[in-house]
Amino acid sequence: MYFVRRLFLFLGIKNFKFSGMKKIFFGISIVSLALFSCKKDRLASTVEILKTAEDNALMDGEYNQIYEYSDRAVNYLETNKGLKSGDSLDILPPCAKLTNDSALRILTIDFGDDECLCKDGLKRQGKIIVNYDTVYTVAGSKISVRLEDYFANGTRYEGNKTIVNEGGGTYTYTVRNAKAFTAGGVISWKTDAIIKRIAGNNTPKTAFDDIYEVTGTSSGVNRAGKSYTAETTIPLIRK
Repeated sequence: MYFVRRLFLFLGIKNFKFSGMKKIFFGISIVSLALFSCKKDRLASTVEILKTAEDNALMDGEYNQIYEYSDRAVNYLETNKGLKSGDSLDILPPCAKLTNDSALRILTIDFGDDECLCKDGLKRQGKIIVNYDTVYTVAGSKISVRLEDYFANGTRYEGNKTIVNEGGGTYTYTVRNAKAFTAGGVISWKTDAIIKRIAGNNTPKTAFDDIYEVTGTSSGVNRAGKSYTAETTIPLIRK
C-alpha cells in the first residue's frame, strides 16, 4: 500500500480511496511491473497498472496455494510411508480428500464437485493431481502438478506446475499455460520462482509454522488483454 500511495502522489493525485481490496498479496511494494503499452493519460495508466498488479497477484496467490497443498501432501505421504483411510492434512479442510495411487505414483487432492470452504477462506472445487517420480524429500527430486476442473471462488484455473527440490528447504517451480477464467476476462500467466522455507522444515505434518521466502519473475496477459512482466526485487515473506 505504501508503494501505491507513493505512486499516486507521484502522479499528482492527492485524494484517493481503495475499497474492497482483497488480501491480494500486495507485494506490489516489492514487485516492479513493466507494461508493454503506453497511455497518455496518467490516471488511466495508473488504473491499468493497478489492475495488472491485481491480476498478477490473483494468479500468484492461487498458484502458491496450489504449491503449498501439493508440497505438504507429498511430504506427508513420504513421512508416513503412505496414506491410511481418512488421512488428511491440517492445511486441508475436512471436505478435501487425499488419495494415492502408489503404483502410478499419483497423489490426488479432491475438493469435490460442490464448493469446499478452505482454511484460507476461499471455496474450491475440483482436483489437484500430483505426479511424483522419486522421494520428494531428497534433493533433485521433482513433482508435476496439473489441475482438473479446478475452481477457487468461482474462478476456473488451468495450468501445469513443476516443482524441484533443490535441497536445504529450497524449491524451484515453474508454471506454464496458466489461465484464470474470471468474470472480467481471461488472465494468462507463467512464472519461474524460487521458494525457500525458512521456518517449519522439521514439522512436515504441520503447515501453520511454515514461513517461506519467495523470489522470481512472471509474465502474462491481464484480463484487459494487456501484456506485462513482473519481477520480485526483494524477497516476499509468506506465512
